[in-house]
Amino acid sequence: MKSLEALWTAHFGNYENPDHWANSGVVIFESGRLFGGDSYAYYLGTFNVKDDAVTGPLAVTVFDPKGITAFGDLGSQINVQLRGKRINDDLISGEMTAHEQPGLKIHFELRRQADLP
Repeated sequence: MKSLEALWTAHFGNYENPDHWANSGVVIFESGRLFGGDSYAYYLGTFNVKDDAVTGPLAVTVFDPKGITAFGDLGSQINVQLRGKRINDDLISGEMTAHEQPGLKIHFELRRQADLP
């Protein structure tokens, strides 16, 4: 499979509808690090790949106080665990959980858009 190092678009649910696409954003995988964001928050984290599994912790920081994250209004900093599976070179599907709200699993889908220069 191709390297994950690329720009990806993200679609994910939210606390009201965890299994349906309610939000979107972008993610960049680069050298074991993950960078991304959406309309209200940015994400910083790391990732690991083993076989087809993609996992890693993310710190989600809300920069627009009018916005509510996918996990609801949990404050300006949310600790998220990402667990996904590479379906093919261009698609990762999985779920996210927040340390602050452990019972809620939000589904996501990442689609490769461009390789990094």
